[in-house]
Amino acid sequence: MVLVDYGLAAIRPKSDTTNKGYTPVFAAPEQIEGKPLVPETDFYGLGTTMIFALGGDVEHRRVPENVPDAICGFIKRLIPLQVLSRPSWDKEDLCDTFMEAREEAFGRRASNMKKLSF
Repeated sequence: MVLVDYGLAAIRPKSDTTNKGYTPVFAAPEQIEGKPLVPETDFYGLGTTMIFALGGDVEHRRVPENVPDAICGFIKRLIPLQVLSRPSWDKEDLCDTFMEAREEAFGRRASNMKKLSF
């Protein structure tokens, strides 16, 4: 699976075409407001992307009801509107936190899927 954000793309651009550099529905509030971006800004984008990938309502930041509570809780920690309410990138290993949520939800830390070679 490959995720692509076309936030920088424009269809049939003209000389006066501009782009915002992000897709609004996936962008953190500080990004939309033109404030400085920090690593936690990307966490918001990760959370909204996870909601989208799971079939949720990105615009209203709603995780589908069938998502296990541990995974839902992880995602909800990524998407508060206030940047300082999101996990701190230098104080928490989010990969480990996600694997713990996965273990709680599914009984294992990894998918056990075979890696694809191209």
